[in-house]
Amino acid sequence: MSTNDIKIAPAKEADLSGAEALFRDRFGDEAAVPPFSEADTFFVAKYDEQIVGAGALFTSFLHREIPRVAIAVREKFQRRGIGRDLHRALTKRTEGTPGFDGACFDDDADAIGFLSRLGYRPSLDCFIPVVDTAAGVSDGALPTGIEIASFASAANPIERKSSLDFLVASYIRTHHWSPVAIGPNDPLWEKIAFRGLRDDFSLVARRDGKIVGASTAHVEEKALQIRWVFAPFPDASQELEILKGLVGAQLARAHESGLETATFECDSTDPVLFQIPRHLKVLSAKTWRRFRYAP
Repeated sequence: MSTNDIKIAPAKEADLSGAEALFRDRFGDEAAVPPFSEADTFFVAKYDEQIVGAGALFTSFLHREIPRVAIAVREKFQRRGIGRDLHRALTKRTEGTPGFDGACFDDDADAIGFLSRLGYRPSLDCFIPVVDTAAGVSDGALPTGIEIASFASAANPIERKSSLDFLVASYIRTHHWSPVAIGPNDPLWEKIAFRGLRDDFSLVARRDGKIVGASTAHVEEKALQIRWVFAPFPDASQELEILKGLVGAQLARAHESGLETATFECDSTDPVLFQIPRHLKVLSAKTWRRFRYAP
């Protein structure tokens, strides 16, 4: 088989299911299948009319400055330059773009080697544990004067706006590695922060009436999905205790509601939040490693 027999071309709608199956087979995890229907650019590599490689470029409206690249090649067709050619096709019309993001599981040596050969460099690790809600948080003790309440008990418009402002400011601060494309007062933030939120599982921490921490969540597939967890304290030890208090209260509420597990993401760019899993009963975990490429 010659590489000349492999054709790379823009994908058609009929290629969608084949590309999804390729990613599913290659990475063995549904979370690795990108939403091809939302791709800005989508290419497939075919041999004998069969999809042997696929790649897509995504631009998030929130982080549109740095597009994300997703590429997969069937194992028997790897090391033939197909992935490199897909990458070239995806990125050749993006002049002026300061960089691209790629990601794979941290134990996928082949994918890490491929991204490294293209010039991608590690930017952060995203640890995603599945934890036992019954075990709660070990050795947690809230700092003096901190009170925790649910969003459900703070439903009036003024308090809800205060919660939103806190969440947005914290999100922008912790995502310095990928600047957001909308201003802090953009009305889109309400949809981003509160979409699908469960007020009974989303909590705020206050001291003297001022919000000093918050953790939001929703329920999916009979598990608590913790989304944004923030407590930007100057004192890291107090920040950790507030974060543990928020997450612990969420796990307790989830357990009381019959939810046995919970999951969340913690990035290595947030070193205090990254410590939280040490205080939980982790049932399983995976780590996404993000990479950044600068043309």
